Amino acid sequence: MRHLAGRAGSVVAGGRPTWLVCRFTRTGPHDGPLLGVPPTGVEIALPGITVLRFRDGRCVERWSAADMLGVLVQVGAVPAPV
Repeated sequence: MRHLAGRAGSVVAGGRPTWLVCRFTRTGPHDGPLLGVPPTGVEIALPGITVLRFRDGRCVERWSAADMLGVLVQVGAVPAPV
């Protein structure tokens, strides 16, 4: 999916070592294969969160999680959870 736009939500930074936490949402058309699902053209929203840890001004660890199940529901690949 080549045409996803990004928008940062809440951003929190601080501490020693320094931590940065950012909630985000990527939006755009499902215009390419995704986890074996052919393009549908459906507009999707992919929310997620990234956590970064910095030491001496450099990022030394990164964790990210995104709602891929939600995207699969949006493109009709799986039914919505009950």
